[in-house]
This record gives sequence, C-alpha cells and structure tokens, in this order.
Amino acid sequence: MELAPHVEAVRRDLTNAAALGDGEARAAAHRLLLALDPSLRLTLVDLLSTAAAELTSTLGDTLIEVRMAGRDPHFAVTRTGAEEPTQVLEDDDSSLTRITVRLPESLKSRADEAAGRQGQSLNTWITEAVRQALSTRPSHQPGRRLTGWV
Repeated sequence: MELAPHVEAVRRDLTNAAALGDGEARAAAHRLLLALDPSLRLTLVDLLSTAAAELTSTLGDTLIEVRMAGRDPHFAVTRTGAEEPTQVLEDDDSSLTRITVRLPESLKSRADEAAGRQGQSLNTWITEAVRQALSTRPSHQPGRRLTGWV
C-alpha cells in the first residue's frame, strides 16, 4: 500500500488552507509540511497495524500483519489453523494476551520453518518455546563452583 497519495492529500489540504493567509502563513505551512511528513507516515502505519490487530482478533484463525517494504506498508495474511483459539494449555488460566514481538526477518523465517517442521503454527511454536524456557531449571546453584568436563 502506498502512503504517498494519502500524505499528499493532507499536504494539499494544508496548502489550500494556508493559501488563504499571507506569505508568512504560506511559508509556515510549508515548513510545517516538511516536519509533518515522517510523523504522518508513522501515524498511518500505526493505524494500519491497529486495524490489522483488530481484524486478526475478529477472524480467529487468520493472522494479519503489517510489514514494511521500504517506506510503504504491505499486509501479510497467514492462516494459523482453527485449533489455536480453543487450545487449552496445561498452565493456562483460560485468558489469552496479545503481544507484539519484533524479530529480524531472517529469524522469523527460521522460526516459521521450525514451526512448520513440527506441524505447528508460529504462535503455538513460540508459546511452547517460552514455556520450555521458563520451566528449565538451572543445572547449578548460584554461588557454587562447577568442575569437570562436559
């Protein structure tokens, strides 16, 4: 999705409004437009991300993500499988929490592949990885020396 037409529409509206004023008002509007461009783009991407998260929560078995390609956002739609929302985990209190995790694309791709090899969605795979990491007990007690060969 190209943001340029939307940013240009705001620029055009502000320029038209400033045209009603004197030269100083037009110059101020021009400076304001230069400063607003990055903020407006970020706000539009944030809006798209919020909409994608809302749609994802409504659809249940479909994940909608906003990914950036250069300066423009693109939607990625992934079917996650219908079993996930109803799956009860052993330590689950039956309430789910949504979080956003930002991963390098290469790491996400590797995680997608690992989940696929296990026949799981990425969400289920990450949940299990976190559960395992939290249940792992340290092999030694703090303050005690470890000796020997591994």
